[in-house]
Amino acid sequence: SALVVAESSKAKRTTIWIRQRQASLRITSFIRHRLIQKHARRTMTSIRHGIPRLQAICRGWSVRQATRTQYLMHKKSSQLFQHVWGKCFDLVGNSAFGTTGWSLLHDSLFDFVKASNETISGSNGD
Repeated sequence: SALVVAESSKAKRTTIWIRQRQASLRITSFIRHRLIQKHARRTMTSIRHGIPRLQAICRGWSVRQATRTQYLMHKKSSQLFQHVWGKCFDLVGNSAFGTTGWSLLHDSLFDFVKASNETISGSNGD
């Protein structure tokens, strides 16, 4: 090798330069290898963390596809409710009902029907 030739010819500066060069190449090779390993580890970690996210996205998409018809029916009934009853709520005012939500109105109507049924059944029993 070049180092053996330089040592045998007693070229001191050349020998020192060759040793420094070989040491520099070893260090560079070691650092490059460590950086490649670090990059590979980071890539595998991001892939490993990305798999559950991808699964969640696929699950969400499949659930939305499965419940799409029900959602569209609910949306259509909500729009129809707003169209039919919206003007009535505007005339009466929101303070009379407290809220104009479909589910709350449905619950209050159910409570009203239940109370009236209890009153009717109670008066028939007397």
